[in-house]
Amino acid sequence: MKSEAGPSMKYDAGVDAYDLLTGRWSKVFVQSAIEMAQIGQGRRVLDVATGTGMRRYSPGAVGSAGYCAGLDVSVPMLKVAASKASADR
Repeated sequence: MKSEAGPSMKYDAGVDAYDLLTGRWSKVFVQSAIEMAQIGQGRRVLDVATGTGMRRYSPGAVGSAGYCAGLDVSVPMLKVAASKASADR
């Protein structure tokens, strides 16, 4: 029986280049998404497929009273996102 890698394996391998490849587009997309979803101060947000943490492109969107949690299938991506979140505090 042949074993196949799960979907996260594709992203795990590219974690080091992810921000370079997607970062310029994420900066534009995130601000528009925040506005369309009406995310504001004090809100609780679940960022599904967060990758390396897009929240970094929207500092202060939820403020100190809000909370943003990231969810992703790639553990290496989540580690980078957690590192960014710690640096932002």
